[in-house]
Formats: sequence, structure tokens, C-alpha cells
Amino acid sequence: MVYVFVSLIAFLDGINNPIKNSLVPFIVSKEEILKANSFVNTLDQFIKLSAWPIGSLIVSVGSPFLLINITLLFYVVSSILMFLLHIQEHTKKKTAQGKGLKNFLLSIRLGWEYTWRNVHAKSISFMSFFEGIGNGVWISAILYMYVKEQLHVGEEWWGYINSVFFGGMVIGGLLSVKFSQSVEKNQQFFVLFGPFCIAIVTLLFGTTTHGALALLYSALYGIIEQWKLICLQTILQKNARMDALPHVFSVQGVISSVTFGISALLMSFIADVYGIRFSFYLSVCCFLISGWISYRQRKIWSYKENQKGEITGTIL
Repeated sequence: MVYVFVSLIAFLDGINNPIKNSLVPFIVSKEEILKANSFVNTLDQFIKLSAWPIGSLIVSVGSPFLLINITLLFYVVSSILMFLLHIQEHTKKKTAQGKGLKNFLLSIRLGWEYTWRNVHAKSISFMSFFEGIGNGVWISAILYMYVKEQLHVGEEWWGYINSVFFGGMVIGGLLSVKFSQSVEKNQQFFVLFGPFCIAIVTLLFGTTTHGALALLYSALYGIIEQWKLICLQTILQKNARMDALPHVFSVQGVISSVTFGISALLMSFIADVYGIRFSFYLSVCCFLISGWISYRQRKIWSYKENQKGEITGTIL
């Protein structure tokens, strides 16, 4: 029963996340989208950074049952606040009407078709695929072996690295909120050089044997990743049809989940057979491929180009 409920929670999260990302353009003006994305992403990372120690404290002081009840309360409050949102309808066009399995499958198909036709969505999808494979080196199993076999430090460093990574993402988000206009005007720079910078930081992280440097590289990774993600998310929201956004973000979620699962298995196998460093080398190659795709489509990332609206095309 526990596995069933965990699967249901993951299923509902898979519905919630695309809707949350799609709502931003409906709530704020076009000029405020990047700033809103920065704020929301920063809050998400701050919660991830603080939730583990707070949850552990509640369990140790109280009980797991108390923690579950607090979580339930938060979900209820969140649901109430969602109903209070004032959402401006930008379009009445619907991609699928009616009910039934046929229309459900049609809705899924439309998401993939639109992603394939829209050059922004298609490029980001290809980048997300390779970056999803590359991000597999950050799973717990890999980092646990990394701190034991390469850094030769205690198990607690696994927690330090994760905390510093999320801290870096919080810092990157706060900087994006503070300098939102500058980040948006230079979004082409962040999208173009973000994957290459991440590849360099990943290589440095995967080859160092010093714990302090590993923490530094982890923080840098988090900052750069946050800037890149915010820019890509904003570009997608501004260059996809409003009524297609839930479908497009659903496709992005599917790609991220599938590639993460494949990467977890692949990176664990490589680390076990060939060693930790080889898994980081593969991760670097994946980020370089993502950077190459971004460079091939460098014209569509520019701030001025994105003001023209939706652009369709192919990256192949």
C-alpha cells in the first residue's frame, strides 16, 4: 500500500509541475515572467534545502505521523491558495474537447506534435535529454561512492555537497530576482555558455580529491544551472502558445523523468565497472552535446528575437 500511495503522489506531482509552470504567464505580465520564474525557482530550491533537516527534526522530536499530518496541512493550505489565484484567460482555444480515452490520447499526442514543430520547445527538449543523462552523476549512490572512494572523507560530506548545491541554486535564483532585467537581456549568453560552463565545473568536480574544492564546484554548478534553467523556462513561456504550455511542459517533465531513470542506471553501472571518474567523463560529454545543440540554435535564444513571438522550425 505504501508503494501504491507513493506512486500516486508522484503521478499527481507529474500533473502539478507542468500546470504550475504554465500558470506564470497567465498571472504576471510578459515583462515580469523571468523575475517571477526566478522567485518561484528560488523558493523551490530553498524549500528543498531546508525541508530535509526540518523534517528530520520533526521526526526526532515528535513522530513520523506528526510529519505526515503537517505535510497534509500544507497541501490543504496550498490547494486553498490555488483557488484564490486570479487567472486571466488569454485564449479560448482548446486543443482537445470532450471526455474519454480518445481525447485523452489526442491531448498527449498534441503535446509531442507541438514540441516537435516549435523550434524553442524542440531545442530545449533535445538539450534536456542529454542534460538529464549528464545529471545522473548527482544521484545519491554516485555521490556516496564519490565521497568515500575519491575524496576519502566521512559520509556526512554527501550531505554537505547536496546542501551546497541547493544553496548555489538559491543564490543563483536570488541574483536573478535582483538583476532580472539584466539576466533577461543577456539570456542568450546564459543559454549558450551555460552547458559548456557546467561541463567544465562537472569535470573539475569529478577529478578533484579535495573536499573544499568539491564544495566550491558544487555551489558553482548550482548557480549556473539555476541561471540557465530560468532563462530556458522564460524563453519557452514566451515563445509557445498559451494554450499549448501545459502540453509542452508535460513533455519536458516526461523527458526529464525518463532520462533521469536511464541515467541513474547507466551512471551506476559505469561507476561500478569502470570507476567514478568515468561516469563524470560521460556526464561532461552529455553537457557538451547539449552546448553544441544550444550553439546550433544560438539565434533563437536572443532577447530581441524572442520578442517577435512564436517561431517554428527544425534543429536537424
